[in-house]
Amino acid sequence: GGKSYSGGWNRVQASEVPAIILVRNGSVIPEIHLAQCTSTMDWSKLELHVFAKGASTAGGLVFLPGDAELHKLELQSKDGRFQLTNDPFAGRVTWKISDEEDR
Repeated sequence: GGKSYSGGWNRVQASEVPAIILVRNGSVIPEIHLAQCTSTMDWSKLELHVFAKGASTAGGLVFLPGDAELHKLELQSKDGRFQLTNDPFAGRVTWKISDEEDR
């Protein structure tokens, strides 16, 4: 959990949960809260997990149900915390942003 690796081949060991997720530095991964059924998922509230160790900018893509295209998210670090520099959904989505300091 929370380790960084240089490019190329690396030996990576899983922790308690036998899974390994590799994320490129500077990436933003959206997450939605769990629901009993996909039809009850609240797409108006998303959490953005920022993986940008040592970087001042990060980005990712979001596609909401019913949309016709991917929307690009851009974030920038300000006072040690990442903030959206654009909101392609113009307030339709409430964002919670978590980064390395939150993990």
